[in-house]
Amino acid sequence: MRVLDDGVEITLAGKSSDSLFVWSIAMLGCALVVAVICFTLPVPYAIGAVAVWAVLMYFFNQKKHAAKTHKHHAQGTLIIKNRLLIINGVQISLSQDAKISSDGERLSVFDKGLCHHFAGFTDVREIEIAKAVLEGQKIAKRAKEIKMGG
Repeated sequence: MRVLDDGVEITLAGKSSDSLFVWSIAMLGCALVVAVICFTLPVPYAIGAVAVWAVLMYFFNQKKHAAKTHKHHAQGTLIIKNRLLIINGVQISLSQDAKISSDGERLSVFDKGLCHHFAGFTDVREIEIAKAVLEGQKIAKRAKEIKMGG
């Protein structure tokens, strides 16, 4: 973590994952299985397979919609200023109605119908400092003298 004149810069070193990619691969596999069932088995089995695939498509669409409104960030450089986030060069301005919370492992920011979850912090103190800066508190920079032995 590095303290800036008007905020902090934190390097997130978490593991990012794309659950939609995994779902997409699973849906592709299911579609192939359904196609084989439709061509080889009797009609009742084909109807059942298509019905199961339709239910899976519903859950995939729910996940896809959630991915549009819930953004997960776990890697990169996070710059936090008063009511402003910059993650990997993308700037997010927060309104006065933004809700900022932390659960000890991640920082969550709810604003304008979007939820941004930030994980990958190296220490719980980084999360608390980030939350304080977003809420408008100032951070005092203190210069410390370092003595070298010799």
